[in-house]
Amino acid sequence: MIIELRNAGCSFDSEMEKAVFYHAEEVGRRRVDLIVEGCVLVELKAISELDPYSSNQVINCLKVFDMEVGLLLNFGRPSLEYKRFVN
Repeated sequence: MIIELRNAGCSFDSEMEKAVFYHAEEVGRRRVDLIVEGCVLVELKAISELDPYSSNQVINCLKVFDMEVGLLLNFGRPSLEYKRFVN
């Protein structure tokens, strides 16, 4: 995916991580696979079937990274499976 984004001339950041706070205390960290053009969060999977956990992960990351649009891409099926999320 990174090679294709680079070849297309898209800007992106990979393996981005951000702290999660509760009452000003860090309680964990969230990591996202890609942020494309600074405005689309992309989570990559290679699993046989998308599950609610994967969807919840994208929704949670959208909130933590304060982003509006997220994509969940699953390469684990015979053809690409994807879902779009809006925060």
